[in-house]
Amino acid sequence: MKKQRIPLLKKFTTMESLVVALLSRGEAYRMIALRLCISIATVRFHLANAARKIPGDLEVRMKILFWCRGATLDQLTGEGWEPRTPSY
Repeated sequence: MKKQRIPLLKKFTTMESLVVALLSRGEAYRMIALRLCISIATVRFHLANAARKIPGDLEVRMKILFWCRGATLDQLTGEGWEPRTPSY
């Protein structure tokens, strides 16, 4: 059974969708900017706007990548997270 993505608070614009799709494929900000003929600042702008539409408290890039990979709401909000204890 496929996991359901957390629903967005608002739909992405076309440009936000493009930037998010490229980021989720592992593209760097510079490569996204070159592909779309926009500046790196504009890439960051669209990613920040997209991240605001995804519930959760994580940093922009992590929030988007987690959402693209089907993260749960607990993962996006950081609830239930426990640091791993190294085993020696």
